[in-house]
Amino acid sequence: MLGAFQKNCVNGRTVWTAMCDPNSEVPGFPRLAGEGFICYLIRIIPLLTSLPGPTGPTGASGGPIGPQGIPGPTGNTGPSGGPIGPTGATGNNGNTGPTGPTGVGIQGPTGNTGGSGPTGPTGVPGAGVDPMSVKVYASASQALPQAVSTPLNFNLEEWDTDNFHDNAVNNSRLTVPLGGKYLVQGFVTLQADAMDFLDLTVRKNGVTVLHTRTERPDQAVTDPISAQIHAPIELSAGDYVELLVSHSNLVAANTQIGEVGTWFALTRLQAAGPTGPTGPQGIQGVTGSQGATGNVGATGVGITGATGNVGATGATGPTGSTTGLTTTVDAVVAVAWNTPNLQMINRLLTFQDGLLIAKGPNVTSTIFTAVACPP
Repeated sequence: MLGAFQKNCVNGRTVWTAMCDPNSEVPGFPRLAGEGFICYLIRIIPLLTSLPGPTGPTGASGGPIGPQGIPGPTGNTGPSGGPIGPTGATGNNGNTGPTGPTGVGIQGPTGNTGGSGPTGPTGVPGAGVDPMSVKVYASASQALPQAVSTPLNFNLEEWDTDNFHDNAVNNSRLTVPLGGKYLVQGFVTLQADAMDFLDLTVRKNGVTVLHTRTERPDQAVTDPISAQIHAPIELSAGDYVELLVSHSNLVAANTQIGEVGTWFALTRLQAAGPTGPTGPQGIQGVTGSQGATGNVGATGVGITGATGNVGATGATGPTGSTTGLTTTVDAVVAVAWNTPNLQMINRLLTFQDGLLIAKGPNVTSTIFTAVACPP
C-alpha cells in the first residue's frame, strides 16, 4: 500500500522509510485526529464516488425481504476511442510546368545621336629622323684620259650613315643597303687646258646609265672647269652607283682635290617622320534621348504540375473503457508504488465490486480493497 521501504542507518540506528507519506490527504477532505491512512481512504472514497449506502441488515427468518437499496447514479460515459491519428505528411508538390515563351515587345526608336565634341588639340609633331645618306671625296688628284668615261675614286668620307662606301675596296661605288628612291648628286672640277666639253655620267651596277650631264665651257684655258649632276633614281638593296667623267682636253686632265672640289653623294628620299601623339579626345557630345520602351510581350502560360499524393492516414488510438461507475477526480491522491512520485493528478478512479481502481499517466492499475475501518 505504501510501496517499498528504504533501509537507512542514522546515528547507529536502523531507520525504515516509506516511499510515500502516509500523512497525505486530499484537499478539502481533512483527516480526523488519529485516523489511520486505510481508514481515511475508506471514509472518503464514498464521498468521492457517490456510492450507495450499505445494505440494511438481513431481517428475521421468515420476515419480509427488506427493500432494495437505491441504485447509485450511473457513472459518466467513458471516453470515446483514442485520439485521431496525426494527419499523414503532405504529398510532394507536382513539378512546375515549363515557362511559357517570352513575349517580344516592339523596340523603341533609337535616340538622336549626340553632337560631336570639339576636336582635340593637334599633337606635337614627331621628331624628324636623318635620312640614309653618304658623301665622299678624294684626298689626291686623279688623272683622267681624254674622251674615256672613267669612274672616279674616293678614299675619304664626309659622312656615311649606313655603310654605303668603303674607302679602300671598290671605293668608286656607293652601295645602297635598303631599296627605295634616292637623290644622286655629283660635282667635278678639272684643272685642264682648253676643251670643248665635260661629260658626267651616273652608272648603276657597272652597266646601266641612269643619268648624264654635258657641260660646254666658254672660258679661258687656264681656269678650272666644273660640272655638276643631280637626279632622283630608284635602286634596290645591294645596287651600287658610280660617277664617271669624260672630257675633250688634249691631254689627261686632273681632278681638283677636297670636299669642295670633287665629290659624290647619295641620299635616300625618306618618308615623313613618325606621326606625333594623338591629342586628347574632345568633350563627348550630349547623348540623344532614349527611345520609348517597347510594349511588354504576353506572359507565357506553363502547364500546372500534377498534384502530389495524399499522405497515409494516422493509426487510430485505442478505445477507452466504458465499464462500471466512474468519476474523474481533479485532486491529488497520495497513493503510489515503487516510485518516489506520490502525486497523481486527474486520475480516473473506478469503484467496481468493492475494488478501487486508479488509471492514468504512468499508472497501469492500482487496486484497493474496501474494508471496514473502526471508528
